[in-house]
Amino acid sequence: MDDIAADPSHPRYASLLMRHRLEVAAQKGMLADSAMIAHGRGEAFDYLLGERTTDSARRAARQALATLQAAERPVLSINGNVAALAADEMLRWPTSSPARLKSTSSTVLLSAWKPSSAT
Repeated sequence: MDDIAADPSHPRYASLLMRHRLEVAAQKGMLADSAMIAHGRGEAFDYLLGERTTDSARRAARQALATLQAAERPVLSINGNVAALAADEMLRWPTSSPARLKSTSSTVLLSAWKPSSAT
């Protein structure tokens, strides 16, 4: 990643790094025009909620996982922001899982991912 002039002691250092990664991805044409707005909106809510995960968000995440695990043909749709910020994590998606990854970006970002033989 390109160098960024951000002080590691800054309270929002991780956020600044994520934002920079999105800027680089946008310059490469990997993101929709609204990507930075969506990220900023999420950052604003994080700040307003005191940088913590609410109980309802935790329940929603558990429900999403349960629904994904129970699905006959699960698919994770990966947008540009996810591809820019968590491509490595998506590429490590367990091959034992029947879930498939689908990129909504016009650029093939997850080309190294190889689906299991299950259909």
